[in-house]
Amino acid sequence: MGILNELAQRLIDNISETVRKFTAFIFLVYTLGIVVGIHVATYYPDLQLYAIGGPLALAALAYVSTQFAVAIFITMVLFFLI
Repeated sequence: MGILNELAQRLIDNISETVRKFTAFIFLVYTLGIVVGIHVATYYPDLQLYAIGGPLALAALAYVSTQFAVAIFITMVLFFLI
């Protein structure tokens, strides 16, 4: 039973880490897409390529680092509240 419990715990840990990363990735892409899209469409319509590339690069970082994704998400939430 000890081996089964250990395997189950590893599986649960892997699933929870994957869910955290995926959730951080989705929130980051959604939040940054809104912020950058509104800003670029309003002030710099000729920089649309950066509006697409910037969030993609940050989303890749968010996929690798959950802490980075959470920090960016909290920063964007605070940005909207202020």
